[in-house]
Amino acid sequence: MPFWLKIIIKIILSRIRIKYSLWHKLNIFRHGDMDDPTYSFTTFMTHYNRINIDNNKNTIAMELGPGDSINSALIANSLGFSESYLVDVGSYAKKNTVVYMNMQDYLENHRMSSPGIKSSFSFNDILTHCNAHYVTSGLQSLNEISDNSIDFLFSEATLEHVYKSEFYEFLCETKRILKRGSYCSHTIDLRDHLGGGLNNLRFTTKVWESKIFKQSGFYTNRYRYSQILTMFKKAGFEIVNIKKKEYTKLPIKKNKLAREYCNLPTSDLLVLSFSILLFCPEQ
Repeated sequence: MPFWLKIIIKIILSRIRIKYSLWHKLNIFRHGDMDDPTYSFTTFMTHYNRINIDNNKNTIAMELGPGDSINSALIANSLGFSESYLVDVGSYAKKNTVVYMNMQDYLENHRMSSPGIKSSFSFNDILTHCNAHYVTSGLQSLNEISDNSIDFLFSEATLEHVYKSEFYEFLCETKRILKRGSYCSHTIDLRDHLGGGLNNLRFTTKVWESKIFKQSGFYTNRYRYSQILTMFKKAGFEIVNIKKKEYTKLPIKKNKLAREYCNLPTSDLLVLSFSILLFCPEQ
């Protein structure tokens, strides 16, 4: 299906008043795969293993963009974190507690400490039992979290969806809430989320940042690799490690891009995703 047809269909579908749970069942507008135990655990541990925490006792973990589940709360609890925050821009997590019993079974089968939730627990009971906070107002939710309070923060294919107008402030807020001397880990997907190319760069800022595009389920802020690195540094982070994935060649001719992207170095456009470990310095 061509990218332009996907855009038209998503714009139309996003205007139909249907609950997110139904879209999820139809595999439309899914917010990742964090409702799958294997994917949840692998994702959490990939980020967690990038850092070195000697003891999780009295430490707080945070996931940005948990999507379709609060599985990370169970995993953090299993690893010994005393508390966790899951921050999103909407209440997308499944309330069916079977999802979380499956996550617990997975942890137990992999010889991890059991969170100890019960089949009789409600969604809110699970959050309370794991001492987890599921907050769903995006940047506003971050604003309400105390300074210097989070020991470990991560995100998986989330930061590219933060609105362009809020992106730098969002990074500054993560820096503010992280404890000095702690780390955060992010994987950022720079592709168009319409088919894995760069078709989103065809559009001018006026069109792409319009309300109709921003609220139709395919929005990304379109910041490129070097721009994001610059903003991380400006926000006060130190870059510890980066792993990039690149196209072997551009998936689109540069003359098809909007002017602001047409003039970027090809080397910047070739980066399709990257994982980055950041350090929050003492000063």
